[in-house]
Amino acid sequence: MHFLGRVVHEGDFQAVLDWNGAKEQELFSAGARLAADKLRLPAAALAAALSQREAMGSTAVGAGVALPHARMPGIGRPVAVYIRPHSPVYYDGAPDGKPVTDVLILLMPADTPDDNIAILGEAARRLNDAEFRRRLSLCDDEEEVLALFAAEPLP
Repeated sequence: MHFLGRVVHEGDFQAVLDWNGAKEQELFSAGARLAADKLRLPAAALAAALSQREAMGSTAVGAGVALPHARMPGIGRPVAVYIRPHSPVYYDGAPDGKPVTDVLILLMPADTPDDNIAILGEAARRLNDAEFRRRLSLCDDEEEVLALFAAEPLP
């Protein structure tokens, strides 16, 4: 099974559609609050880790996609949070200057760098695919989003 599918099947993937917020830091806080329950870590620490990573370089990849991520000691498994903002969010450093409409936050163990790279690569391939993003935009609820991410990626 592919990495994101495993995260979904293990119950460590959440989705929020029609999120109301206007800033990337608000996105980090929202994702951290959702992940905190799964990881049993303080949301503030998770949001700080995402912000620290973002300070090293933007995680916006263009085409309205951002992949904020952080490695954290004490995390035993990856956790993912997909957020679709109600209105596009300006994201500092987006290579094409476009606001963000699809955000996949990944919080990963600090001691599994190879797995972390594989998860990020898979997420980037999926979200850089225009057809995947189109199908994602048609999802009406969390269950549909999880099913789409759980499905095997197209070759």
